[in-house]
Amino acid sequence: MLDECKKLDIDIYLKHQVDNISKNIDGIFVLSVNKNQSYFAKNVIMATEGHSQLSSYLWMETLGINIISPLPSLFSFNAVKSPLAGLEGVSFDASISIMGFNINISGPAIITHCGISGPAPLKLSAWAVIELYTQKYEYEISIHLYPQWNQTEIQNELMNFKST
Repeated sequence: MLDECKKLDIDIYLKHQVDNISKNIDGIFVLSVNKNQSYFAKNVIMATEGHSQLSSYLWMETLGINIISPLPSLFSFNAVKSPLAGLEGVSFDASISIMGFNINISGPAIITHCGISGPAPLKLSAWAVIELYTQKYEYEISIHLYPQWNQTEIQNELMNFKST
């Protein structure tokens, strides 16, 4: 990525405290940094560290950026009663989706004592953050392991993995 930035003549500044960002009359960003420097740019990427309070982002509204409330993401899917009980610690590749939404993520997952976690479920929670919030975090997930097997065959295969 750094090589691509060099090719495109993109400057990257690290460890600069941004004191203020504004736009001049020509629509160019003016960044005041480190209390005594200014930079000018047509485009700016802001890495905001994931603050959970909306008030942390309101300063960006002065730049014409529409701010939506931060929502939690990157969480495991917990189940009160899981058909996967007894398989804790078994990891597998799967295609996971949230029922009723057109979001499907494939990748590694692991069965935990309270549900399912791993890269695919975490990514799904991030991509479906708004949908999950609007459903008040009440949802059903679909875990697609092997389309050619029925539920009993899958459970037997997972139990075989667990016992080895």
